[in-house]
Amino acid sequence: MQVFARFRVRTLVAICAIAVSGLQALAEDVPRVTIATKRFGGVQLMSVGIDGSNPQQLTSEPDDATQPTWSPDGSKVAYVVGPTYHGKIKIMDADGKNAHLLFEDDRSQRTPQWSPDGKQIAFSMAMDDNFNYDLFVINVDGTGLKNLTNSPIFEADPAWSPDGKKLTYVIAVPGQYPNLCVMNADGSEQQNDILHRTLNVAVYPSWTHDGKQITFGAPDDNGQIQITQVNADGSGGTVLTHGPQPHSYAVWSPDGQYLAYVSDPGEESGDLCIYDVVAGEHKVVLKGEVFQELFRDARPSWVPSDKKAK
Repeated sequence: MQVFARFRVRTLVAICAIAVSGLQALAEDVPRVTIATKRFGGVQLMSVGIDGSNPQQLTSEPDDATQPTWSPDGSKVAYVVGPTYHGKIKIMDADGKNAHLLFEDDRSQRTPQWSPDGKQIAFSMAMDDNFNYDLFVINVDGTGLKNLTNSPIFEADPAWSPDGKKLTYVIAVPGQYPNLCVMNADGSEQQNDILHRTLNVAVYPSWTHDGKQITFGAPDDNGQIQITQVNADGSGGTVLTHGPQPHSYAVWSPDGQYLAYVSDPGEESGDLCIYDVVAGEHKVVLKGEVFQELFRDARPSWVPSDKKAK
């Protein structure tokens, strides 16, 4: 009897170990995104599975950490530290070590975006005290700073096309809402209004995974900000989100199966949401946990697949 009892115990332990291992494998297979949140005190970066699993704090900055963007190989994260209108871009290793300023400059910096080849970061930076921001690119080692727009109006929120050849972004003339724009990644051939209409707050354009369309926040027929998608030349148009809440800050997963986005643009916090194309379902992953104060707001950033479980 004792031998049988010991056999049963060992069998149950083995079964439990296999079950736990299986659950861990499933958790590791879940795609992850990175956001700014107040969950840990102050504002810090957190990665989380698109089912809400395994939330992990990434930063422990003395100042607020916002606006994350992962390097394509998953080895580093760029983000912004500091209060509104005084942000500075930092880079750290994926494990949180070796955090340092990307470059030394007293001007306000925001919305960094890593290039698909991993060599550059696009961002916007203040040129004066009159809300004039230009778009820049810089090498990831802090050299080669280049002004792409060099104009007297506001330009911000850049996003690279998947092939790295183009940037989409917004411009805003003082006193007006922004327009959606596209240019070559070297700053040439700037198309300053591909929609031929103004939008609203929290446009934050991004590209579909195949580079054929642009996704962004825009007023729907009822004036509510919802996620809209158009062809790269501005033609066509499909509204992807609906309902009583506004939505923006949309970014597609690299395989095009999921769209991460956030509710309530213009508010200090919003819901992290996921649209699953295959299932045809929208779901709320985190209720009211995404920090998105205007001018420190940003799209979620997809964690590269080889770093999902980190």
